[in-house]
Amino acid sequence: MATRRFDGALAAYEAMFADPAVAPGALDQGGQLADYLTVAIRVADDLVRPERALRALAARADAPRSLSARATRYADQLGELRELAPAAAPLVQAEALAARSRAPVEFPTARDGIVYDLYASALLNRAVAARGRPAGEDAELARALWLLAALEDRTAWSYWVPQTEAYLEATLAAAPHGPLASRAYERLEEIVLFDYGAYRLDQLPAEARARLAELSQRMEAPTP
Repeated sequence: MATRRFDGALAAYEAMFADPAVAPGALDQGGQLADYLTVAIRVADDLVRPERALRALAARADAPRSLSARATRYADQLGELRELAPAAAPLVQAEALAARSRAPVEFPTARDGIVYDLYASALLNRAVAARGRPAGEDAELARALWLLAALEDRTAWSYWVPQTEAYLEATLAAAPHGPLASRAYERLEEIVLFDYGAYRLDQLPAEARARLAELSQRMEAPTP
């Protein structure tokens, strides 16, 4: 995965899922299951292969009941997504899927909706790439980037480095005078303060303060 050999990564994960020497519970707790789904759905754009692999994992006699049930739910969701019509409005479909991913989750850490979230992020990434660089402020692009930030924040797991901050900055840059700019800045500021263990902006390193100040100035500048 680190060398972008994604087909090889999927095969390696699937071999791990079938290896009797690897406890199925370790795959979930270690993040391998989430990483596998990320590669399969968001990178390979494949819903059939992971459904098959997850049903086989769920059928393992040594799988804890909780893991078997979750892997089966994931497989069912992948099958459901295969039946979706092509998205005429990717942002609308992605928003609906992101909302749906929260519906079955009684406990936020359960990750029961990750399949919907990853598929929504795949739709959004393709839509953002197709949209290109806007000539002026683009509120719809900002909305897509804001949703990507939210999805990234709750799906990044294990070896993946979350791109939440990058998406929040891109949200603000796409529409610095739009309705999401202030929320993006506030969330980004919160993340930066937490990362540096700071309680006030003047406790941040100069580079981090300058970064936040530049974003703030974008929102305060006159509308072009």
